[in-house]
Amino acid sequence: NIKRIIANDVETIGSGGFSYCFYGSRIEQASFDGIEEINGGNAFSNCFHSCYYLTYLSFKKLKRLLGISPLHQTIASSSALTMTYDEIFPSLEEISGNSAFDIGRSYKENDVITFSKVKKITGGSANYYSTFGTIYTKNTVWNFPSATEFTGYIWNIGTSYPGEIHFAAANQAAIEACEGYSYKWGFRNATIYFDL
Repeated sequence: NIKRIIANDVETIGSGGFSYCFYGSRIEQASFDGIEEINGGNAFSNCFHSCYYLTYLSFKKLKRLLGISPLHQTIASSSALTMTYDEIFPSLEEISGNSAFDIGRSYKENDVITFSKVKKITGGSANYYSTFGTIYTKNTVWNFPSATEFTGYIWNIGTSYPGEIHFAAANQAAIEACEGYSYKWGFRNATIYFDL
């Protein structure tokens, strides 16, 4: 019956550290605002899976999300959580690894997903891996206004779904020079925009 967890004194997290910690609980709020880097496989795997009352989740200082599936299914089926990724991860600058952002969130068609401060994304190493494994949907719009470096399989959607990827016009040359730009990092049916 824990309703709130404030773990802002936690600064580091290893592999499986919070794995399944609050799975299926009645928790409503959770805060991990002291962690600047997560670099461990399944560090928060299924941590808030099926937490139907969760309305607030915060990683305010998190800058780097690294490793294999560090957020695997973290908030899957947590239906009350409506916060944007910019609200949950306001300082996030780098996402790197196979299924690094495999968070398990179910999005509706035509969703808009924004990562305002993310500069670098390194995707998976093979066709069946991708960075955003379970958060893509049909006609999703992705915004990366600060991004300048993309490599690897970021989406691995192929031709299954259409969508949009938006970057800042000021970063156009850097993005077009990125490895994987020609096949849109696996999101082959997406349209790339450079916004003023």
